[in-house]
Amino acid sequence: MNLTLTRQLTCCALIALLGACSGTDTPPPTAELDAGASGDADTTRDPDSGGEVDSDQPDSGEDTGADDVGGDVSPDASPDAGEYVEVSRTADEPAGEDCPGGGMRTEVGLDTDRDGALGDDEVDASLTTFVCDPFDESLKFVQISAGNQYTCGVTTNGGAKCWGDNSSGQLGDGALVDQDEPVDVVGLTSGVAQVAAGDVHTCALLTNGGAKCWGGNASGQLGDGSQTQRLTPVDVTRLTSGVAAITTGDDHTCAITTSGDATCWGLNDDGQLGDGSQTSASSPVNVSSLRSGVLAISAGARHTCAILTGGGATCWGDNDNGQLGDDSNDDRSTPVDVVGMTSDTASISAGGNHTCAVTTTNGAKCWGNNFFGALGEGTTRQRATPQGVSGLSSSAASISAGDGFTCAVTTAGAVECWGANGSGQLGTDSTDNETFPEDVSGLTAGVSAVSAGDDHTCAFTTDGIGKCWGDNDNGQLGLGYDMGTLTTPQDVLDD
Repeated sequence: MNLTLTRQLTCCALIALLGACSGTDTPPPTAELDAGASGDADTTRDPDSGGEVDSDQPDSGEDTGADDVGGDVSPDASPDAGEYVEVSRTADEPAGEDCPGGGMRTEVGLDTDRDGALGDDEVDASLTTFVCDPFDESLKFVQISAGNQYTCGVTTNGGAKCWGDNSSGQLGDGALVDQDEPVDVVGLTSGVAQVAAGDVHTCALLTNGGAKCWGGNASGQLGDGSQTQRLTPVDVTRLTSGVAAITTGDDHTCAITTSGDATCWGLNDDGQLGDGSQTSASSPVNVSSLRSGVLAISAGARHTCAILTGGGATCWGDNDNGQLGDDSNDDRSTPVDVVGMTSDTASISAGGNHTCAVTTTNGAKCWGNNFFGALGEGTTRQRATPQGVSGLSSSAASISAGDGFTCAVTTAGAVECWGANGSGQLGTDSTDNETFPEDVSGLTAGVSAVSAGDDHTCAFTTDGIGKCWGDNDNGQLGLGYDMGTLTTPQDVLDD
């Protein structure tokens, strides 16, 4: 037997074992056996060879259409059931618990519907990662004050920042240009305990007990003995120390000293300085009969109210709408008692033409102008004596009276607002006025304090995040732009 015949017989014998040998001239079958094929593989018999082959096996040299490993899988070559491709997606992460300063979020999961994209129901939350933007701790707030078209706040590092309308220098940054993000107040980047935003002027209480003011000064409301506009803070005459609290109205300012006496300065056309006259003053004057025992003070548009030792509430100034609460409409140039609130007042807030207070039992009461429902008792009838706010008879922690509307923080840390809402200042995702308290969207817990301004509102959470809503024509919401109205709370941006 020669070598050629030996090779032919060997090949034939091998093919015969496979049941496909028909002679020495028959070539071996081209179909390959899958050594790992299981019994449930989809196969058909080759009519020429008698063997079984994969029905999906392509002809020799045919393009399979499959991409490299890790690429997209075509419908004809999709993974077996239970084998899915891992996919991911990235998106902006808003400022919040995971990224206080915002950033990017990457989500990962299996493409179970094999559409090449990660759906919401395919996300594996345990694999989500964040790349957070730097967050300036100085933009966490410990106090905030909404004025007329602008806002100011005290940060965790004791600095004062302001944003919004700056037509009178009320932002204190040395200029007259509106700012749509917070800017530092010149010279007050630390050591500030409290700020108070008024109509066109601002004042601050320092940690050393001194008082400083800046902005418009046509009525002497800065208290520096002049009527000169100031673009940066100046000392209040005789109040460089010993001040316990400060508050600003439209064109007047008041303070409490550490000895408990009340003092005011600025416009006095309606007796809002409380010194028994209607003479304006460009430096502090004593409030008649309040030389001691004053615990808290609040200046409204053209009236002022205070809480005395023992919990009594007293008010003076403009009373055209009954905002003094003495059951009359007579202006008062000296303090008068608020009817029914002689012993249990915990906090008080004087607004545009109405006043609100919280009692020691967490009851909310309001009185004065009620044209838009700012008193929260379900009507639009003016009231010259305190009225209970509907639904807040025992759950109000603090309250803030704005211009025609009111907001409160509940004992559960939620914010509720009522009254005028033409600019969305109630935060209810609408512009409808409300005569009853309504929940502020997204602020149902975790809020420390709220401040109602002219047509906007601001608050800060228990973790210090500032939030504002309402009119934004001058950038007073601190969002980085100055147009439109926002009817739900928005995070205040860094500068």
